[in-house]
Amino acid sequence: MSGLRVELEIGSPKGCPIAETTANAGESVTEITWTHSGDDVTEQFTTRSKENTIPDIVDPVFEYNHDGVYEFNRETEGCPCSTIEEQGYPISDARSENGNLYVTLHLADRSALSSLLKGLKQQYDDVSIQTISQADADDQHGGEFVPINRGELTQRQREVIETAYEMGYFKYPRQANATEVAEELDICPSTLAEHMAAAQSKIYGDLFGISEIRAE
Repeated sequence: MSGLRVELEIGSPKGCPIAETTANAGESVTEITWTHSGDDVTEQFTTRSKENTIPDIVDPVFEYNHDGVYEFNRETEGCPCSTIEEQGYPISDARSENGNLYVTLHLADRSALSSLLKGLKQQYDDVSIQTISQADADDQHGGEFVPINRGELTQRQREVIETAYEMGYFKYPRQANATEVAEELDICPSTLAEHMAAAQSKIYGDLFGISEIRAE
């Protein structure tokens, strides 16, 4: 069976108490769970943040060692997790660090990933892929997990790669050529080629575990 395991980062999502908690305290939030009841959602999370950094709408539930479990109620709309689920994609795991939300999903193929990204970017300004692994249908043990070191790319390089991906530049046959991608980014084709080459070199370096890709 083929498929994708993807972790997405949603930067500083508005109206998310969990992201607000990690932005204020600098501590991570893990073990995020939620349940639906009509139009409302009850959500719980675990963190080491001090209570004075927790948003007012969040209530303490349980404490053990240095960790605390907190709970809050929210509407079903306006939350990144709900936005993802409304598109029909179950969330496998969710966490938050430094005001950003990270969600892990299992998707059938890259078409589903493209559709999900398109829907999220209509509501949130900063959405990016953190890690992705693809299962090999011929590999009984599944695909190798390959992390993408987003920090190695500049913001402009990320924008170029993501725009090219969304426009179908990397598909075969291509759904967009370099000129069309460059026009979408309002840059000249030579600048696009420069950004693409630099970004792909860094990504391939992570993929193959080498610091530099050299042309033969």
